[in-house]
Amino acid sequence: MEYTLRIDNQNLEIHCETEGDDRFRFSIGGQEYGVAAKAIDRSRLHLVVNGQGVNAFLAEAKRGKTVGIGGEVFCIEDADNQDGGMDASGGAEETAQEITPPMPSVVVRALVKEGDRVDKGQAVIVVSAMKMETTLTAPFAGRVIRVHVKEGDQVAAGQILVDLEPLSEEN
Repeated sequence: MEYTLRIDNQNLEIHCETEGDDRFRFSIGGQEYGVAAKAIDRSRLHLVVNGQGVNAFLAEAKRGKTVGIGGEVFCIEDADNQDGGMDASGGAEETAQEITPPMPSVVVRALVKEGDRVDKGQAVIVVSAMKMETTLTAPFAGRVIRVHVKEGDQVAAGQILVDLEPLSEEN
């Protein structure tokens, strides 16, 4: 089967063939990969890619999945089903109001507290996974409603760490 996936804002043509329930072969840009996949739980897979074992962490995203592999995080969408960022009502896509980690992590530090105002792109919380720190940022200008975690907490992929509300015209 042929797919077009959007990975980190780049469209990639992918050819994929299944070789059983948990095995498949795919090619991206002429590079071939043989993969065996085993689900560990709802948000984790163990993959054997061309003979090399690797764990993958998955989290739901607005229009696809966030995938963490080998310390790198990728946003993956089905480019064939893109709708231009519009919702069914024709308005702009609704923005997530929570900040969540893309994979199981440990909270290194919260950089905000309840009631703080944040700008779009401002660092909000730092997590560590697979010996790499990742700074999670505010997806829009807003106010911190609640910080659900503290330093040292172990958190799951997709777990809400911080709740935000968008700034209104009066704020």
